Amino acid sequence: MTFLDGIQVGAEMVSTVFLNLVKSLLAPLLFALIVSSLGKSSGDAAMGRIGLRAILYFEAVTGVAMLIGWAAMAYFQPGAELGLLAKAAAPVPQSGATIVDSLVLSVPSSVVDAMSKNLVLPMMIFFGLMGWAARAQSKAAAPMIEFCDSLLAVIFGYAHYVMKLAPVGMIAAVVAQLLGGGWKSVGSLTKFVLAAVVAQLVMGVVIYGLLLLLFRIPVGAFLRATRQALGIAFATTSSAAALPKALEGMEAFGVRRELLGLVMPLGLSFNLAGSSIQLVMGVLFAAQAAGIDLSWGQMLMVLLTLKVAVKGVAGIPRANFVILSATLPTFQLPIETLPLLLAVDGIIDMVRTPVNVLGNCLAPAIIARWEGESLTEQRSEL
Repeated sequence: MTFLDGIQVGAEMVSTVFLNLVKSLLAPLLFALIVSSLGKSSGDAAMGRIGLRAILYFEAVTGVAMLIGWAAMAYFQPGAELGLLAKAAAPVPQSGATIVDSLVLSVPSSVVDAMSKNLVLPMMIFFGLMGWAARAQSKAAAPMIEFCDSLLAVIFGYAHYVMKLAPVGMIAAVVAQLLGGGWKSVGSLTKFVLAAVVAQLVMGVVIYGLLLLLFRIPVGAFLRATRQALGIAFATTSSAAALPKALEGMEAFGVRRELLGLVMPLGLSFNLAGSSIQLVMGVLFAAQAAGIDLSWGQMLMVLLTLKVAVKGVAGIPRANFVILSATLPTFQLPIETLPLLLAVDGIIDMVRTPVNVLGNCLAPAIIARWEGESLTEQRSEL
């Protein structure tokens, strides 16, 4: 082992320990936040309306994100120069997760198993039902709501201590990524990285910028509220890791906790615009590499499948490859492209994850505006 290899191993160990610490926050945080928010909600109609508006917004935004990824691949054509052998493009037996499978697996048979794997959507469903049940029970559920409020305060305190390690964890993550060979990509992979970064920046700067202006959200105050969460997302490439700081920042920005407790956790599963872009680009890269022209009907099925499949992304690094490993064989696309994409994914992930987190912070602010609420920045809490 060389000296640089030793540094890489040490950096990977430090970054993994830090990431494990922040990931340990996710399940108890979602439990306390969702059950407390729904349990104390003032009315089913109001929360139902907010949830419906959030879902409609998420689907529209991720739909735009997928079209941006599609356009980037059509323009740059990074996979066309790869030239995989014809046998790689041969029909592959149908396998992997279908839309029905994804829907069925979203309902947890064991919430403990979902929590141990940080599966956001199954946890959301279970905790959401618990929250609605707690609200229906009223007085009988009061001790549980009080416990969740107390747990939420403790979790934020725990997050405060963990985030003291953030500078070390961030530096270690970047060093490990650089020494891991992420910059050695050439040719088609370099083109793919360029296309991916351009697509993510179009989403994060142009589309989100237009939404900020459209809903009259103060840009400077919003960026101050999200800067810490975006920094963690950039370095750890984990949406889940950035959740505690994102929640704190948006509450200080003026979004009420009840709305945050419904919209932001929901966004972890439904509002992953950056991941949606990358999944579409991964599928089209495989198709271009094998010289396969997908018909409009096939492309529509790809988009619909990925729209459902992305709901299961747990907000952790490399989760996209779990989805792609099932999606590519389903559409008879060469799975041999996965290791190639993995070689450059670390570079792209530093842009993709902040786009996910930025969108997840923007969503509750937009829904609050949609509800006619004002946003008042509380600078002392930022």
